[in-house]
Amino acid sequence: MALSSCDRALELDGGQGSLDARGIALAKLGRFDDAIADLNAYLLWLGQRSPSVYVLNRGPLVEEWIGALEAGTDPFDDSTLESLR
Repeated sequence: MALSSCDRALELDGGQGSLDARGIALAKLGRFDDAIADLNAYLLWLGQRSPSVYVLNRGPLVEEWIGALEAGTDPFDDSTLESLR
């Protein structure tokens, strides 16, 4: 259900502003490669904005998430997910 909600959000926002959420949903489904692809695309999208927007929208944290996923670790434990709510 979360994945379909993320897909719908991407349709509605007409861009890539919801790719971080879909990346998290994909990671929780164990689809790390797909999650990494979405999170990298999100960072590219953020990179087209000002540096302050990059920081405000968790760019550095998303970089850490990608590193963990590339190492085969799910960085989205309960406390991380709670802090994102």
